[in-house]
Amino acid sequence: MDFSVDAFQAKVQDLAGQYFPTSKPELQEANPLRLEMRIVLSSDLFIDIFYGVSKKRIDFALIKATERIFGIDNLNGWHRHPFGGVKEHEAIEEPTLEEVFSEIKSVSAEQGFLPEAPDEHSTSPAGHN
Repeated sequence: MDFSVDAFQAKVQDLAGQYFPTSKPELQEANPLRLEMRIVLSSDLFIDIFYGVSKKRIDFALIKATERIFGIDNLNGWHRHPFGGVKEHEAIEEPTLEEVFSEIKSVSAEQGFLPEAPDEHSTSPAGHN
């Protein structure tokens, strides 16, 4: 991923709106070299995001209360910190931002952290495959 800070921020905010329609983005720091932001999903669930341009450092951490419960970052190569084992590093191929948001949504939904809401884009009845 090679974005300017403004382009990265715009893409992240767009994806947050798509994957988590009720989320609230909070900008913590933005300058031409770095971005720190938080996507608030609920009162005790949020995504902390860091993007550093010079070293192309990217970090997504799903936080519940005060604990990281899932993450994807590229410090020493792309890897995932899986739910239930966040101290572990599972090597992965470089994901797209869409893939990162999809994984975060899956983990959040599987663990029951997101409020139930009808899927506006679904044309089939809800159910498990």
